[in-house]
Amino acid sequence: MIGGNANLALAPDSRDHEAALGAIVTAVAQASQLTRQLLTFGRRQALRWESVDLNGLVANHLAMIRRLIPENIRIDFRAAAQPVVTEADKGQLEQVLLNLCLNARDVMPDGGLLSIAIEPVVLDATTAGQLCQRPAGRFVRITVSDTGHGMTAAILDRIFEPFFSTKPLDRGSGLGLAVVYGIIRQHGGHIAASSEPGQGAQFVLLLPCETRERAPAQQPAAAPTLDGQEPIAATILLAEDSEAVRRVAEKVLARLGARVIAVSDGEQAVNRFAADPGQFDLLFLDVMMPGLSGFEVAARCRVLRPDIPVLFASGYAAESLGDKAEVTANDPILRKPYDPDALRAAVRKLVTNPGPGRSGQA
Repeated sequence: MIGGNANLALAPDSRDHEAALGAIVTAVAQASQLTRQLLTFGRRQALRWESVDLNGLVANHLAMIRRLIPENIRIDFRAAAQPVVTEADKGQLEQVLLNLCLNARDVMPDGGLLSIAIEPVVLDATTAGQLCQRPAGRFVRITVSDTGHGMTAAILDRIFEPFFSTKPLDRGSGLGLAVVYGIIRQHGGHIAASSEPGQGAQFVLLLPCETRERAPAQQPAAAPTLDGQEPIAATILLAEDSEAVRRVAEKVLARLGARVIAVSDGEQAVNRFAADPGQFDLLFLDVMMPGLSGFEVAARCRVLRPDIPVLFASGYAAESLGDKAEVTANDPILRKPYDPDALRAAVRKLVTNPGPGRSGQA
């Protein structure tokens, strides 16, 4: 599809350039989404771990899901009696809930009941090992059930297979439940389905968790930063040739409490650093800049101060950066377009732990 439309767009006598280019953009977006789904199913998608209160996550996300469910389907949500907290990727768990709810919607075209229940459970060593390959401990059980038309045993056996679907070809890729399976397994959990024709279906999810009482509210710090942590007392030399990107990065770094000296090219960066190498705690350098590249800037600055930490930013894959990347193999590269959270985390890590052995990715 992409190749065919590209040829149409390049044809000198074509009158459908815009339509062909639009079709290419759509195909690329669909391919990107499919790639993300396959990575999730294969448990290779990077996760952003955080403490998640499952009661709150489901309650908040149901407000959005409710708009996607017709009024003839009633939703019954039973939260756990106390907060149930797990370490998870919040966005991935929201995708699990969305996929299961939309799957239930599709099997109840004439209406019915969608039930969601959360409860903490304790698994012994045998059960936890068999289901989740984890030691005994506290888990959370999330049950999602519907009153739809149900499934035969033959369908149930294949329900989590990628690309398997009972829907028409134009109504899904067959990856919804496969993605759910991949996410739960990547979180160290377990998922199982049960159903009979005419009796609806039930999906039971197990996730490792900790159950804790709400901690008393703490007083905020006197000068909180954008990420809610202690301010960074650091001076950062920022070199970025894109004015828009430079302004955003400068604001994010300033909100961390850092002093930022921003320049627009590599030569300016080297000159500013050479004037007083001891004042800087970190170099944040765009890789591709007019004149001196970020790698060249780092190499010249390290002649004056070999221990200076460096964070690079690039929109190119590492393998496309050439042999120069080997000079700075131990320095992290922040992939563009990066979000403020990624920048804050990378800078805070480098400033608080500037020693050797840093990862090549940020």
